[in-house]
Parts: sequence; C-alpha cells; structure tokens
Amino acid sequence: MDVHKILSERDETLNYAAQKAIDFLNEAQTRDIEPTEEALRNLSLLDTPFPETPIESKKVIQELEGIGSKAAMVTISPRFFGFVTGANLPVTVAAQWLAAAWDQLPNMAVLSPLACKLEQVAEKWLVDVLQLPKETRCSFVTGTTTADMVCLLGARNHVLEQYGWDIQTNGLFGAPKIRVLVGEEVHTTMLRALRAVGIGNAQIEKIPVDGNGAIDANKLPEFRDEPTIICLQAGNVDSGAFDPFDTIIDQAKKYNAWVHIDGAFGLWAASNPGLKYLMKGFEKADSWATDAHKWLNVPYDSGMAFYKDEMVIKKALTLKGNYLVQGNDDPMNRTLETSRRARGTEVWAALKSLGRKGVSDMIGKSCDLAKYFEQRLREEGFEIFNKVELNQVMVSFGSDEKTKAVIKAIQKEGTAWFGGTNWHGREAMRISTVGWSTTKEDIDLSMEALLKIVNQFN
Repeated sequence: MDVHKILSERDETLNYAAQKAIDFLNEAQTRDIEPTEEALRNLSLLDTPFPETPIESKKVIQELEGIGSKAAMVTISPRFFGFVTGANLPVTVAAQWLAAAWDQLPNMAVLSPLACKLEQVAEKWLVDVLQLPKETRCSFVTGTTTADMVCLLGARNHVLEQYGWDIQTNGLFGAPKIRVLVGEEVHTTMLRALRAVGIGNAQIEKIPVDGNGAIDANKLPEFRDEPTIICLQAGNVDSGAFDPFDTIIDQAKKYNAWVHIDGAFGLWAASNPGLKYLMKGFEKADSWATDAHKWLNVPYDSGMAFYKDEMVIKKALTLKGNYLVQGNDDPMNRTLETSRRARGTEVWAALKSLGRKGVSDMIGKSCDLAKYFEQRLREEGFEIFNKVELNQVMVSFGSDEKTKAVIKAIQKEGTAWFGGTNWHGREAMRISTVGWSTTKEDIDLSMEALLKIVNQFN
C-alpha cells in the first residue's frame, strides 16, 4: 500500500464524492423512485474478481457512483410512502460526513470526549422533547430492534431478580418462567427481540386488540404475582394506533411488572402538543425504544433505547477489561456494542437545527398530510380501513386482486411509491407520510398518478 499515493488522491476523491452525493440529493426530489431495469441489470457489473493490485481511489468511487446512484431506491423522495422511512435532513447528512471523517469511537470518554459529549447533550434534548421523565437515560444503538433488546435485557434481569434469581451469576437456564404480554398486532421485530433475550413463544401471551389495532383494555388478562414484562406499542405499524398506556400501566404496576413501549416512530408524537393525547400515561413505563432514522429524518442506523433506571441496564451490560480506561458514565456500559460509529452526532445536529418547534412542526405536518391523503382518497370513493390519527393510511381499491394490482402498477409508474399490507384479512395499500420534504403538492401529484392507474383497472 502506497500511503503517499493515497494521501495525494484524498482531496480529489472526497470532493468528487461530495459533489455526486449532492447531485443525488437534488435529483431525488424529482426522479422516479424505483431504479430502471437497466440500472438493476448493471448491478451485475459490481460482481468482478477480487482485484490483485490497488486501484486509484477516485476510479473506485467513480465506478461506485456510476452504478450505485442509478440503482439506488430513492426512499428519500418526498413521494416515497411505502414504509415508515425517513429522508435524511441535509444537516444530518453533513454531520454524518464530518463524523465519518473524524472517525470517533464513543465507547469511552478517553477515546472520544467529543462524541461522548455530543451524545450526552443529544440525550438531554431527546428526554426533553419526548417528554420523558427527567431521570431517563439513553443508549444510542442501530435501531428500534436493538433498542428493544437493550431494554428487554434489563427488564428480564430485573424481574427475575425480584423473585430471587441472579441471572448475572446463574444465567438464564433454570430461572423462573417470565410471563410476557403483548398485543395481538405486536410488531414482528419485538418478537425477534424477545427471542434474542431468551423468551420463547410459549412465554408470550397475546392480548386482543380493537378494530384499529390497539390493545383492548377491557380484554386484559389477569395480572399475577410472577415475573412479568408487558410490551406496549406507540404506533401500530399499519394503522398508527396507540395502546391505552394509562389504563394498562396502572394495572401492571400493581404487580411490579416491567412495562416497555416500542415506539419506533410513534414515540415522536410526544413532541407535538396536538398529538400528546395519544400518549396519555406513557411516561409511567420503565423503558421506551424509538428510531431517529424514521421521524427525526437522520441517515440510517440510528435508534435510541430509553430507560428510567440506568443501573438496571448497566448491571446487564457493563464489561471490564484491564486495558480499558473507563469512567463512571462511559456509553459502552449501556449498549450491546463495544465498537460503534458516533451516531449521536447526526441526532445532535437534527435537534440543534430543528429546535423544539421544528421537531413538533415536522411531526405535525406529517400527520396533517396523512389526513389530507385520507381526505383525497375518500373523495374518490375509496375505502379507508383505519382511523387516521397519526401518519398511516390504509386504503382499498375494491377487491384484493385489484388493490394488489394497483400497488404493483403505481410502483412501476415512478411518480410515487406505496407498499401493501394485509389488514384483518383484506389487502390494502399502506401509506406512510414521514419524509421532511413532502408537501401537499406531492400528495396531489401522487393522487393524480394513482387515479390514472386505478382507472386502468375499471
């Protein structure tokens, strides 16, 4: 490896990449969302033999950009509604570029006082804007699935300790059985997180839900004196529904159950005064999980685990090593990862840029656009399946076959991109309004394209 050659190429390579990234961000506002068939075929050009000798760095980036930019799914488009996918605010992209150049490791303050300080400030701001209890701590992780795991590891150990079992010493085998309660429409990643912490399907009881997908508080099973974890949901992934936190948590706490709330996107409703009614009682839970790469619109690989009692999490995750120079509050003792990128940098940048009003307005605008989408669809006589209170809309165009055909056709048409789901036995097109740059004009453009597609099947 020729170090001098790499250094001599560095500036030209980075400048080229930065300009091409800016070009992509600009084009994303108007270009078709799905890549063309030609662009997808060209992905095969990446599948070459491993090079025997070094290649000039700019040439590598030119090849990557030439193939990759055209083949990328434009999920940052203002008309991408297929999943609850954020659209990277410009300030967060710039912050990520800086963080990548700094290459900081925020596991111990001695390794990166900068990255650890950014996370400390971002944590304080997150607890504030999400209206969480003041003592709440935060771990920066890859996403909500990992955040759920962090919280559930603490929950598992804590509820077992209440019944005399020290999992740190004895492990999980032979421990008292943990009872876990979830809603019938619990997100599948929560079930994966439960499996990952050693809780199998036989330990999980599903509570019936109402017509909008929220737990029916009138059908709660009887709580008993036993190790218990209850996992609630802020934002059903299809309907956007919220479980009745206030009622359920009050009952659960009579039996010292640990209450965890999966709020991958719905937790952000707490930041908006007009949506806070959906969150009534959520602050009485023990832990919460959410994503920044959804509604906060930072680049991907950014989630947060929140918990009231940091010592519970530290007991589950603290590690020691003779070579480590550890402080009292090093992040590595509250996450699953010892090595990780400084993902708190983009979170800090987003919050600093938006402020309290900007976060609230961004969340509120998404919900207003979902209601506008619902209004436009109802005006055309289409059936809406859910009560639209958040950012999710489910619509049918008649038969299941027609609905699926419309979804497939609109995806190929290019103007907008919608996904599908099966809601209580019927096929639906699922609309998620999440991206910061989406406007009413984007909804109107999408409706125009959608109506042309629907009319082809009449």
